[in-house]
Amino acid sequence: MSKRQRRAKKTRPAQSQPSSLAERLVGRLASPWIPVLFFALLSIVYFAGFVFTGDVVFGNDTGTEFHKGKEPFLEKLAQVQPANWSRYMGGTPESAGLRAQYFPLHIVALFTSEHRYFGWRYVFGMFCAGYFTFLFVRAMGCHSLSALLVGTAFASAPTILTFTFAGQFAKMSAMTLFPLQAWGLYRGLETRRWPYFLATAAGIGAAIYTPQVQIVYFSLWGLGLIFLFRTTALYRKEQNINAALFRTLLCASAICLGLAIGAEGVFPQWYNNQNTKRAAEARAEGGMEFAVSWALHPEEIASLVIPEFGHFDIPPNKRAYWGRNAFKLNTEYFGLVIVFFAVLALGQIRKDPRVLLFLVLFLFATAFSLGTHTPLYELFYHIVPGVKSLRVPGMIAFLFAFSACALAALSLDRILQESPPKHPRLLVGAGIGTAVLFFTFLAPEAVFSIWTTLFWSDIPAQKNQIAQTNFTHLQQGAILGGLMVIAIAALIWRRIQGRISSLSFILALLLITLVDTWRIDKQFLITLDPDRFPARERINANAVRFLKADPDFFRVLLIPPERQSPLYGIDLIYGFNDFSLQRYDAILKSQGFLLATQLKAPQNEPYIQRFLPILTLMNTKYIVSRTPLSIPGLSEPTQLDGFHIYKNPNALPWFYLAPQYKVEKDPDRVLGFLANPQLNPSRIALLEREPGIKFSGNTGTDGQIEQLAYDARQGYIELKTKASEPRILVISENHHPNWHAYVDGKEQPLIRANYLWKAVALPPGEHHVELRYHDPIVAFCRWITLLGTAVLIGGGIVWIVQNKRGREPDHA
Repeated sequence: MSKRQRRAKKTRPAQSQPSSLAERLVGRLASPWIPVLFFALLSIVYFAGFVFTGDVVFGNDTGTEFHKGKEPFLEKLAQVQPANWSRYMGGTPESAGLRAQYFPLHIVALFTSEHRYFGWRYVFGMFCAGYFTFLFVRAMGCHSLSALLVGTAFASAPTILTFTFAGQFAKMSAMTLFPLQAWGLYRGLETRRWPYFLATAAGIGAAIYTPQVQIVYFSLWGLGLIFLFRTTALYRKEQNINAALFRTLLCASAICLGLAIGAEGVFPQWYNNQNTKRAAEARAEGGMEFAVSWALHPEEIASLVIPEFGHFDIPPNKRAYWGRNAFKLNTEYFGLVIVFFAVLALGQIRKDPRVLLFLVLFLFATAFSLGTHTPLYELFYHIVPGVKSLRVPGMIAFLFAFSACALAALSLDRILQESPPKHPRLLVGAGIGTAVLFFTFLAPEAVFSIWTTLFWSDIPAQKNQIAQTNFTHLQQGAILGGLMVIAIAALIWRRIQGRISSLSFILALLLITLVDTWRIDKQFLITLDPDRFPARERINANAVRFLKADPDFFRVLLIPPERQSPLYGIDLIYGFNDFSLQRYDAILKSQGFLLATQLKAPQNEPYIQRFLPILTLMNTKYIVSRTPLSIPGLSEPTQLDGFHIYKNPNALPWFYLAPQYKVEKDPDRVLGFLANPQLNPSRIALLEREPGIKFSGNTGTDGQIEQLAYDARQGYIELKTKASEPRILVISENHHPNWHAYVDGKEQPLIRANYLWKAVALPPGEHHVELRYHDPIVAFCRWITLLGTAVLIGGGIVWIVQNKRGREPDHA
């Protein structure tokens, strides 16, 4: 026996017989509650600045209305019932809106402020990411320590947690539910037990209500690949076609049940999307060019190794990103430990079919995220339903992060199970990686020059300048990465030699992982004391009080935009809503309107003057500006809170009776007529179809309207009208096919009037007019959601009963 063999013989027993303490700690992981407590504690510690204080987590998209959501409990409970309609932006169909209030954690929102609720969503999301990734790795048959490390890596991955600064809690929540879906599917395919597929369905349904449906769409792609590869592998092993068909049936049932649970949160939105601004943008902005906006680029892929390579914009407002998108408030980085072990797993691609599965998933997600840099995206754009209407293909990054974690788990398991990789491969791979990282540290200019020569020869000067100033950050990331590679390789070597226990090996890697991910995550995790910010009721309170003193319904043109000078509780002409109606959005994007709102006085005055007929049509009773305006026809200003408030005395009312009409079927010509200051829309309504009743030549000027009821949330308007001649009743809200008009109890056609609004033709005399909003798609989908949820709950009850009787399914 050689000297080396004798030394190995002495050291191997120490590896296979760890200390009693280590044995007990590892054995504890078999308890179902220990991983739950570990990942709950990890999530709480990560967000300790939020959990143990009254602070909130700041996010750009969630704004600074930190006191929002402090209404009484019963008032908030009433808001859980979805609204049908909103006066916002001319009127928007809320029935087709997203269903965030159906998310299971929404019950927390009933007892706290909105931003505190968002913070708990982040905590819950991190827990789900870690715990269900742990279960998934265990379902693959891997060691519990491997599952613990990989679960921690995915839970703390900047790929997910950097969405906090952007305020995109919905994206983060949907991404963190993917491990639950994947675990249920993987374990279900292995065991053919239906409760696991029930878990997949629950994960899909919950993810729909996050509400980030695009992430769910990408998740279904990932689940599809897992299903295809695992079902094929199991069939080749068993040679049982009936078992393969049964697995297919269970998988299809899980997907259908998940979509049924989420039916109200996805199908009405998809159906009504054709009338929204987003659909119009997809058609108007060049098809694929619009769809690939915010794709990833080669610089982001290189940043998976050194996150400071292409970098990101450092919160709160330091520009450091020099990639090809306009800006970057997150990173796709998921940690160098995962990258190292994922690469190490590739050596088993011929022996382990699971390696091929997750390699294909990683490559697929990466290629799709790169948009037009690869042919895959163009192929999907033309043949896969739904891709044309989506944006931000880079959002699929969570799939390649998850697949990399799965690959890392497989190689970690080999090391823990005494099947280490060959020494030469490990040394060569670690050596090459370290050399590249240290070269980047020593010569960042040369690395940048090589990169731009190969991948971006026409880099703009501004981007080039940002990259040059980024070299210090790049060097820091490179040296830190090089040291981590050396440390990881050394740990593996000691583990292979039997000089370190499995528990010590994983704990050391766990420390490296958390240090590596936290150094990125902490830059995006910003907590603020909400008490330092005034309640929205106190912001511009005098101006808001003045406007609310007007008893009529009206809209306000606010200059500059709302984020800079908010008027809370006031109906503004403009705002932000992906599902605003196309015609209303077209007016907001017209050149005259944009120049009127974006330029400062006096440069904007000619455009406001020219656009005034449209503003009058849009029921703009007040124009509120930070600077004085000189616009003929407006009243003398009232000055409050630094605003100059001008009244437009010619603004059309919310409801009015037009004695004449003109039919013009071309929408563009209608808009041209309305921009003419000589046209009086209160006298002549421009219709796009015949009203269905005859108008006499004697039009008259009389006409009365009494408002009996108005409930925008429920979508109900009740009026009493009186006129001696036929009239066109115009309601200054967006026309939408879900509105129905009833005159004296009988349904009458609802007509589009004056390009935007809805109208009803009325014969002479007194009339009782009702307008009711009803969305048949929502009504149908609500029943499907209730049925799907009932099946899920019923299945859960059956599963619990089976457990009590000793017939529980196998655990991961």
